[in-house]
Amino acid sequence: MSKGCITAITWCSLIIFFSSIIYYFFYWPNVQSRATYQLINLIDDSLRKYRSDYPESKGLENSSKTISALLGNNSRNKTYLHKKSILVREKQLVDYWKRPIIFIKSNGNTRISSNGRNGIHGDNDDIHPSFSRIKSK
Repeated sequence: MSKGCITAITWCSLIIFFSSIIYYFFYWPNVQSRATYQLINLIDDSLRKYRSDYPESKGLENSSKTISALLGNNSRNKTYLHKKSILVREKQLVDYWKRPIIFIKSNGNTRISSNGRNGIHGDNDDIHPSFSRIKSK
C-alpha cells in the first residue's frame, strides 16, 4: 500500500471519529428528547383511547399487565399500541434514556411523563404529553 493511501485512510478515519464524537455529545441528546416526546404523546393517546373503551380502568400503571392490555391482550382484542413503537425494559415502558416512564394517578386518571435527560423528576426538563400540558393551563 502506498504512503498516500495510508494517509488518506488515516484522515478519513479521524474525520469519522471526530464527527461521531460531535454527533454523540451535541446532537444525540436532542434526538433522544424529541423521540421521547413523541413516545410520551403516543402512549398518552393510547391510554386515553383505552380508558374511553374501559372507563373502569382507572388505576393503570407501568407494568406488564398494562403493556399487555395496550398491545391487544384485552377483552376486545383491540390494539392501542404497536410493539414496534414502544420501548420495554424489565416489563416496563421506558423512554429513550432507558428510564421507566412515570405513571401518576391523579383524580381517578393516570398521567404519564418522562424524567427527561437528567433523570430528575419534577424539574424543567421533564417531558409531558402535549395534550395534558395544554389542558392544565
